[in-house]
Formats: sequence, C-alpha cells, structure tokens
Amino acid sequence: MELVDGKKIGQGIGLFKIIAFFGLPLLFLLVIIGIGLVVSIFTLNNNDTNNFEGGTANVSAEVMRYEPIVRTYAEKHGIENYVPILLALMQQESGGRGGDPMQSSESIGLSRNSITDPEMSIKYGVIHFKSVIKKANGDLKLALQSYNFGGYRLRE
Repeated sequence: MELVDGKKIGQGIGLFKIIAFFGLPLLFLLVIIGIGLVVSIFTLNNNDTNNFEGGTANVSAEVMRYEPIVRTYAEKHGIENYVPILLALMQQESGGRGGDPMQSSESIGLSRNSITDPEMSIKYGVIHFKSVIKKANGDLKLALQSYNFGGYRLRE
C-alpha cells in the first residue's frame, strides 16, 4: 500500500472490486428476473376472451322471469350459449325492471326507454348483442362494453 499525504490508499478497493465483480452481474440478473415476472403476470392474466365458463352471476327473480324469452331469441339468432351472459347483462342494465329491460331502445335508433314491451326489448337486445359479439370477434369484454357505448364504434 502506498502512502499519500500520510494516508494509506487502497483500503476498501478490495471490497469495491468484489461488489463490482459480483454486484453488477447480480443486479443485471435481478433486473432480468423482474422483467420476466412482469411479462409472465401479464401473460397469465390475459385469459381467453371467449372462455366464460365457471363464472356465476346472481340475477334477480325479475330477470329470471325473462329467461325463457331470452333463450328463445338467443336460439333463434344462434347465440344460445350466451344466455347466461344476456341475463347478467339485463341484470346490469335494468335489474329486469321496466318496459325495456335490455335497454335496447337506443340500439335501434330510438331514444332511451322508448321500448315499452319487454319482449321487444329482449328481441332487439339479443340482436344487438349478436352484432357486437361478432364485431368484437368473440371478445366478450369488448362486446359487453360496446353493448353500452354503441356497436357502431367497432369495426368488423
């Protein structure tokens, strides 16, 4: 060790070399692991949008009374596998109350709550849902959002 102005230099350099030799690669490894974790979290949470099995919705008796009508129109339009989703949608829209339980008046160009016949509301609600699920390429989340904000905003 050399003396400079009466002080030894070189003390602590050994520790610095150890940190530089092992610390930087270790830090790099931790950054890579962190990036991998973030990517895997986003990948694992990116579920198949067409898979809605296993979900449950508590719908009211008011909504359930319309289940046979919803099923009839869903079958007629080839989307019978979406009956539980349509019922949950009705629950969210109106709770099964009023003359427009599917809140579908606007989907046919009428003002809000113009439909006063629940069966007509369901008919046009099912047709509108079929349209948005098709435009959304089966992406259920996007279809549910566009049911409300307007299917015209989706491109086929």
